Amino acid sequence: MRIITCAALLCCTFSAAFLYAGGGSEKQEAAHSGFTERQIIARQGLQPITVGAEENFTGTVFVENLFPPEAPSAVYGAYVTFQPGARTSWHTHDTGQTLIVTSGVCWTQERGGVKQEARPGDVVRCPPGVPHWHGASPDGAMTHAAFGERLPGLGVRWHEKVSGAEYMSPAGPSGSRARQIITRPGSGAQTQGAPGNFTGRAMVENIFSPTSPAAMYGAFVSFDPGARTAWHSHGSGQTLVVLSGICWTQEQGGQVHEARTGEVIRCPAGVLHWHGASPDGAMTHAVLGEALPDLPAVVWREKVSGAEYQAAVYGAADYKQGLSGRQRAAVAISAYTARGELDKLSAALNAGLDAGLTVNEIKEELIHLYAYTGFPRSLNGLITFMGVMEDRRSRGIADEVGPEAVPLPAGADKEAFGRYVRDGLSGRPFPTAGTYAEFAPAINTFLKEHLFADIFARSILDYRTRELITVSALSSLEGTQGQLRGHMGLAMNTGVTETQLRELVSIIRRDVDRRQGRAAAEVLEQVLAARN
Repeated sequence: MRIITCAALLCCTFSAAFLYAGGGSEKQEAAHSGFTERQIIARQGLQPITVGAEENFTGTVFVENLFPPEAPSAVYGAYVTFQPGARTSWHTHDTGQTLIVTSGVCWTQERGGVKQEARPGDVVRCPPGVPHWHGASPDGAMTHAAFGERLPGLGVRWHEKVSGAEYMSPAGPSGSRARQIITRPGSGAQTQGAPGNFTGRAMVENIFSPTSPAAMYGAFVSFDPGARTAWHSHGSGQTLVVLSGICWTQEQGGQVHEARTGEVIRCPAGVLHWHGASPDGAMTHAVLGEALPDLPAVVWREKVSGAEYQAAVYGAADYKQGLSGRQRAAVAISAYTARGELDKLSAALNAGLDAGLTVNEIKEELIHLYAYTGFPRSLNGLITFMGVMEDRRSRGIADEVGPEAVPLPAGADKEAFGRYVRDGLSGRPFPTAGTYAEFAPAINTFLKEHLFADIFARSILDYRTRELITVSALSSLEGTQGQLRGHMGLAMNTGVTETQLRELVSIIRRDVDRRQGRAAAEVLEQVLAARN
């Protein structure tokens, strides 16, 4: 076991390169073992979205929080998407800020400097206390992953809005006195990762070192095909953003996961894991860490064996990650609501509360379902739930209510918000030519502004859960094969696994309606064949 301390890191000019060269989301529940993975993988468009506050932005801006600080780390992360012409106000970060552009063209400028452009894969580092702004160009939307450090008494300080003249000022190279830097992969000196800590060739390129009071440092790491780290952990955790290729990663005891360009991996402190390229292509990711006193920056352990890595080639497809108890309960509630079988729904609601679903989570599920099953089924479900709650209270059962839903703020651009959510779930812009959206534009407006904005924007249920209960409802109804096929694909885009969908279908076939379950199973096979 090799331990690299933060004190040693701070003594090294190339702190991140030193770390890797060896010089010194989605939290997933594995139903078969009870093991819950702590490492998360996030993709743009799949987290609950909030609208940037009008007083701090010009134009429409969407924020997807990815992870909060988890002690001992102070790092938090978010995707921020700017519609064309949108930008922040002038502002400073007491602990600095790191932006990694994932799509579009980012315009950014520090006070007194020249406006600069950053493109996908570029890293923008703004040190503590430097006034700056950033946003999209007028010609297209832009998304960046944003990372900062949350320390007591420190935060973001907002100033005046960026004027039209400032926004449209000429772009040019940064001057020699610029403090904000933009770094592109391959633009700096590279160091090969230490053979004892890597299998295959991995090249490390330092981006920036900690600047007080910030502890964050950054580097690019490029892996040849088949190259990977050894098993290791970090004293304060680690954040990876995939810039090109496919990243494989696994924590000890968990599933091998794939992360693709623009996706964010967050590994908390002390979690033993590895990451690297697939056998079929090279991969580059940005890595962000923290140099914290008295904590090891990295603890290296044994290498990932050939057998372990080879198992990764087949492991994702064979991995048996089923539905959790809460998910199974939500599936049953959705199915019986869709079919209007209220006696069975009453039993499913009781089982859901017993499984740990909160009162407000179940309310939100029944509200969500009106878009797919109609107002009568949804209202009957809510009325049935009222009766269940009254019965449980009479028997002295105090169920957890949970947080209330938070709607879109007044004045939000629902069309842009709904389009953003739908495109994020689909993984591509939604086509309109030759579709129902062109034939009846009003229904397309209702889908974007009401379903994917008003409903999906409400908190409590994440997108994965919303798609899971939608698939359950559509699987229970006749004549919905086309919609079911589409939503099974969306569910898998949110991280619902093949095994979980097969279990959902088996619940429909066994407990709800055998014929509908068989029909849903046929649709699932079509979806899987198309994705493969």
